[in-house]
Amino acid sequence: PSQKFTQSKLNREFQASLTEFQALQRAALTKQRASATAARTALDSQQSPTSPTQSHGTQAQQQQQQQEQEQLRLASQDEVDFQESLIVERESEIRNIEQSVGELNELFKDVAHMVHEQGEQLDIIADNVQGVRDDTQGA
Repeated sequence: PSQKFTQSKLNREFQASLTEFQALQRAALTKQRASATAARTALDSQQSPTSPTQSHGTQAQQQQQQQEQEQLRLASQDEVDFQESLIVERESEIRNIEQSVGELNELFKDVAHMVHEQGEQLDIIADNVQGVRDDTQGA
């Protein structure tokens, strides 16, 4: 009984930790997406249309800067996508661990049941041995 209590307590604590971890992962992912969106918005707002009085060299330089900023934005989006895939993979692994813990829990229950049944059989054998001893002494 004490093992069952400990096992159920550990199972509850694991479930609570798993739920908390998943919530934190979702919050981190949401914040990363918001950050990427804010960065994109900032880049878009910094890019203003060029005036016709600017020289061709300045326009070429601005286009190069815009391309560099676009590459940085794409790199950050790739990083967000990579982080998101990592989070999904971790969540999948956590679900697999949770399933394994559940299976292990079932195995422990089966072993406890078998030990209990065998304990009853041992009691019967001990009673029979005691009865044979008493009968032998009586004879």
